[in-house]
Amino acid sequence: MEEGPLSGFSAFILAIPLAGVPPSPEHLALSPDGKTAYVASPPTDQVFVLDVPARRVLRTLPVQGRPSFVLPVRWGRALLVSCRYGSQVAVLDPRSGKTLRSFKTGAEPVGLALSADQTVLYVVQSQEDSVLALDFSSGKKIWEAAVGHEPRFSALASEGQVLVVSNGLSRDVALLNAR
Repeated sequence: MEEGPLSGFSAFILAIPLAGVPPSPEHLALSPDGKTAYVASPPTDQVFVLDVPARRVLRTLPVQGRPSFVLPVRWGRALLVSCRYGSQVAVLDPRSGKTLRSFKTGAEPVGLALSADQTVLYVVQSQEDSVLALDFSSGKKIWEAAVGHEPRFSALASEGQVLVVSNGLSRDVALLNAR
């Protein structure tokens, strides 16, 4: 086994006590260097920032509206957080927790994807059964497309040409032209 932050461990669990309220981690993402994990906790309206090598919580970021999905962008200098019950995507400074801006969305935004050039934000809108494409600079709507029932997550494929969307209740996958 190679030496590293988890050498000697076959598994590692970091429990985060919250005065009787389970944090219920829904989604997590890693910083570009892999040393920081961002964990969305919808019932606590927080994003936990974890120091992976040190195995500890660095801080919590308050985010109203049940944060459901996190996506580090701008080389780790910003954190996108979908707020399921807030019908928005918040853009946070991951160090201070300050909200830099927000984008209005349809009902229950969940999964997020960002084009490689970081100009287009794709928002999976679960209760709208659609995906919204926004200009990341202005927040203006570029397009919206219907997908299957209760979509959850998305990923860009084929060098950013295709957006793949998982549809939970219709039990299928949608392939959209991402251009």
